[in-house]
Amino acid sequence: MSFIGGVFTSLPKSYIRALAIAFPLILLFSSAAASAQEPLKVFKNRYVIEVNETASYDGAVSAAGHSRRSRNLERLGARVKRHLGNGRHGKMQLIESGAHVAADSAGALNAEEVVVEYDPNDDFCAKLLASGEASSCSPDFEIRALATPNDPSYPSLWGMNATSGIDAPSAWDISTGSQEVIVAVVDTGVDYSHPDLADNMWFNTGEVSGNGIDDDGNGYIDDVYGWNAVSNNGNPMDDNGHGTHCAGTIGGRGNNGIGVAGVNWSVKIMALKFLNANGSGSLSGAVSVLNYMNTMKQRGVNIRVSSNSWGGGGFSQSLYNAIAKARDLGIIFVAAAGNESNDNDASPSYPAGYELSNVVSVAALDQQRNAASFSNYGANTVDIAAPGVGILSTYPGNRYASLSGTSMATPHVSGALALLLASEAGLTADQAMERLYATGLPLSTLTGVVRTGRMLNAGRLLRNESNPLPAPTPAPTPCNYAISAVPFTPDSTAPSSTAVINADELSYYQVDLPFTFPYFGRDVSQIFVSPNGVVYTNGAPSGMDYLNGANAPLNSIAALHADLTTQDSPNAVRVKLETNRVTIFWQADAYGIKGQGAALVWLTINSDGTIDDFISFETSATMDYLQSRSTIGITGQQSSHTYTYAYNASKLQNGFAIRYTPLCTGDPNNGGDSGAVSKIELYGKNSKGRLSRRASSGKKVQISLNGTGNGTVEVSAAFNNRTCPTSGAASLQNGSAQLEAVLPRVPDQFSSFKVRSGAAKKSISIAHNKARSRHRSKRISSKRLQTLCEKLFSSLSSI
Repeated sequence: MSFIGGVFTSLPKSYIRALAIAFPLILLFSSAAASAQEPLKVFKNRYVIEVNETASYDGAVSAAGHSRRSRNLERLGARVKRHLGNGRHGKMQLIESGAHVAADSAGALNAEEVVVEYDPNDDFCAKLLASGEASSCSPDFEIRALATPNDPSYPSLWGMNATSGIDAPSAWDISTGSQEVIVAVVDTGVDYSHPDLADNMWFNTGEVSGNGIDDDGNGYIDDVYGWNAVSNNGNPMDDNGHGTHCAGTIGGRGNNGIGVAGVNWSVKIMALKFLNANGSGSLSGAVSVLNYMNTMKQRGVNIRVSSNSWGGGGFSQSLYNAIAKARDLGIIFVAAAGNESNDNDASPSYPAGYELSNVVSVAALDQQRNAASFSNYGANTVDIAAPGVGILSTYPGNRYASLSGTSMATPHVSGALALLLASEAGLTADQAMERLYATGLPLSTLTGVVRTGRMLNAGRLLRNESNPLPAPTPAPTPCNYAISAVPFTPDSTAPSSTAVINADELSYYQVDLPFTFPYFGRDVSQIFVSPNGVVYTNGAPSGMDYLNGANAPLNSIAALHADLTTQDSPNAVRVKLETNRVTIFWQADAYGIKGQGAALVWLTINSDGTIDDFISFETSATMDYLQSRSTIGITGQQSSHTYTYAYNASKLQNGFAIRYTPLCTGDPNNGGDSGAVSKIELYGKNSKGRLSRRASSGKKVQISLNGTGNGTVEVSAAFNNRTCPTSGAASLQNGSAQLEAVLPRVPDQFSSFKVRSGAAKKSISIAHNKARSRHRSKRISSKRLQTLCEKLFSSLSSI
């Protein structure tokens, strides 16, 4: 991706037409880091999908459902190659397209034969999603592999000592591990015959090796030491070396008179292989082995920790779901932060960057306890550091080798957590992780580098020498916002402004604002515009952003966050700059139904902090399509600072118009005095403008706010005791504001109307036209209430 003339030039989006995204990943040891310029690679004609839940089937459904899906796939020239979970049926599947793709009876994935450069014109996922058979689809992207015992090489294990390492010897005074604790090593496999590992390998006692039978009925044949997703069999022998090296740091047999000692002298290592001899693998393989791990955990295997020394690239919904499942099962997911000297806060590295409570992200340290020059970091997203430079450990063929990388730091943490859980088996995953962080050794060199500012210390961990993490420096209280419906009055001249984006994806246009824009308590002078209906206020994303979520992305305004394309004329993104406001205009097709009419979106950012969002549609087909595929809202610097107006909701209609009003005009971050309301006066108005102690349905009401100071305050309302989901805003001048609104025609059930601002509130009764009054019907729906409230606040104005 390059930056030219204010625009990030893009690749076509069709290569990832998915709800799940995966980019090439690397084994995270520094000598094998791949170039950032390396072209994307995929497994030819293979795709990872999650079947649509509304059309899904499982073992309890008749064969008719399976046949229907098979026929639909056949129409697209595709078939299911493998189910990526337990048993014959499952939501996650690997499918292949193209009749020329030969099947093999073992279902093996031969990377050398089928890995090709990605074809940007591949639209298979788009067709599959349009068919309704899948809720997510992604090309099957290539993934690459990024103790004082009597063991003779122990003196070379600087990462274990007390001076520069994790102080393993004092931990070993308490425990040297337990064979009851199982660590899953997700990697290139493990040399389970290595003399320093053989005694510590997990063995599936329910399976008979080599008989070609699924003896324990878990859906996997001959899975004795774990699972191999590369060859689709139960032999996870390491043919690369990386996984064996990681396993040795976790559980090299200690005090056995040979080689090295791991953090655990006694443990059980489950080998999960999805990376091949070249250190490359696939998204489907990663999902497959994690699903195997989760299956075995559900069957009673005591897997407590998963060690993952691979990462990088983008977000994958399928991978996220598999890790979330592990979280629900009580498995800690330890992941390497990455080796690109990257700030993961600004540009997440996955899987370490998934916002899941069971993920522990690990940075690497050198022997001087400084962050390694290659290590990724992140004051908010990388959790802890551990030794990762020149680490000696086991290697295939009864050998030993020294490697460097966050790959080497990760198994130190995985091993220490296993050691703790051997010593205190009753700890939950959350308790073990809290203890890991609280007992870490604070280092000044890690302040602002990792979230805890600490490195792993195994001795303190097992002795529970906790130093509670200092409370984070409180950030300025961000603005609260009022969201109100407003009349549909977009800038009619914006569509004739100069086009700045004519692209589909990865084209972020930089706009230098002619004013400073207050946004969630922070001053913004530069924004980045995406063709997917989003404006970012703190830098552009590093990847594609067409996947909408329940809220707007961090530091963004989701005007209409959806899978849009402005690539085909007359579609475009246009920007109109004025002294006190900037309007961004999108004329864009919904990608899934290109050519069926554009969505027209106006987003106006005003210098006073208010934000106006106007949306219309050229056709009802586009409106109907985007109602279930878009997000409208705003989010600040934290996920808790979010206001979502619509997420996949039918309230998105032609002529949509809302305003976000900041309620922090008096905040020190924004300047000005604070305003507060202490009293409200509320009257109804008749057709002659006379005030009344009762409000009339369909007539105006007058609202007087009285208090102190100057500033914007929120105004909310309720009918009977049902509070409106939307609100409005008023500007206090010397503690006073006069407002007027039209009370919509409300059902007879509503007999009172209440207005609130801060702690002040006032209610009046509602008079209904008796001649029009009808029998009271069933309870008013939330949707009907929403409509009434939008009408109310769209009419709210100052007088």
